[in-house]
Amino acid sequence: MNQLLIKIDILNQEYTVYYVGTNLGRIYKIVQYYRNGESLSKLLDIFEIATNEAIQVMEISQTSKSLYVATDHRVKQIDLAMCNRRYDNCFRCVRDPYCGWDKETNTCRPYELDLLQQCSTRQNFSNQHPNEVFRKNIV
Repeated sequence: MNQLLIKIDILNQEYTVYYVGTNLGRIYKIVQYYRNGESLSKLLDIFEIATNEAIQVMEISQTSKSLYVATDHRVKQIDLAMCNRRYDNCFRCVRDPYCGWDKETNTCRPYELDLLQQCSTRQNFSNQHPNEVFRKNIV
């Protein structure tokens, strides 16, 4: 990995989300947060934008709530809050600061008041480990 592009979205004083583009056509979504005075970070997601094409440009649009990504041959738009299309259980959903878990419908949605930001063990309905990173091609 000899090329990295980084875009930062500071959501509030608690979370900073980094989007890291590589020369292999991937975007890594990483969240940094503080707990008990310690800085922690987690890899939330990996987006396959273009196999073996370097990410040349990335821009965050707060207006459209999207990340725009360009290689030499294509441009992609990625929703910042792809909650219901990316996360199928409470643990994975609430790790993403853009998302919250709706316990009434058992779905992940863009965060708003009254949605869960923490889960109990019983709310993890899938067999996946809560620390597993989701990876999907973006078409």
